Amino acid sequence: MFWSLFAADPRSPSDDFWYADIGGGPTASGQRVSAARSLTLPAVYSCVRVIADSLMTVPLIMYRRTGNDGKERATDHPLYSILHDAPNNHQTSPEWREILQHNILLNGNGYAPIRYSGTTISGIGEPIHPDLVKPERILNSAGEEEIKFRVKTDHGDVIFTDAEMLHIRGPGVAADGISGMNPISIEREAIGVGLAAQEFTARFFANDAQPGGIIKHPTNFKSDEQKDAFRKSWQRAQGGANWRKLAVLEYGMEYEQTELKLVDAQFLEQRKYSNLDIARIYRVPPHLIRSEE
Repeated sequence: MFWSLFAADPRSPSDDFWYADIGGGPTASGQRVSAARSLTLPAVYSCVRVIADSLMTVPLIMYRRTGNDGKERATDHPLYSILHDAPNNHQTSPEWREILQHNILLNGNGYAPIRYSGTTISGIGEPIHPDLVKPERILNSAGEEEIKFRVKTDHGDVIFTDAEMLHIRGPGVAADGISGMNPISIEREAIGVGLAAQEFTARFFANDAQPGGIIKHPTNFKSDEQKDAFRKSWQRAQGGANWRKLAVLEYGMEYEQTELKLVDAQFLEQRKYSNLDIARIYRVPPHLIRSEE
């Protein structure tokens, strides 16, 4: 019924505004930052893995209080097996909690439908991607305010009441007073810097770590078309698989290679600082994501 967190993206540009990838706005670095794109940055992916995987390893046990401030496992409680073993037929408790935590860390909210057998909770469904959920405040027939959740599914919109939807917010509350604050959207400038640095590095090495050079001509080309034709011919002869092959220049031309050293430009320091920034956002010790101060 619901699209999985890891399913192919079924959205189109014509969908409702709330159905768009939240946090996908432009930044000063020129990067469009969204939850999905931020995961391509190793520091973000590592922080999310550190927190979600740690939560996954902790057993979820229900206790009841006994006399003299004691406690015992409430194994006979209807929710015990749901939370401790498996909330639904498709996921174990650790798997379910891991995906839910991923959603909270990347979108600020975790949603999962609650299933009932009569008035008793019989299970909790697979987590719903937060981009598919829109919380709403409405007035019921008695004039009382209620919170409902509009969920986009492959069969149209479905409305869930507050009792039918498990909603776990991340730190902070968004402007609507219902949703959690989206950390990727709030910190998109810092993440955008990291994405820009990563993209620059990739392009740098795609160009064989050589940003180019200058060919000096003793006179002038007869036309701009002739100049462009020579440039394209040179790139075909010396680029890609032909890199470092012998070049032959005519008519007194000279080739002068330009240089750009990433270390000299303190580029590596910038990437290191970006990793530390992201560790601060998620309050993860830098050594846990292999980034030392």
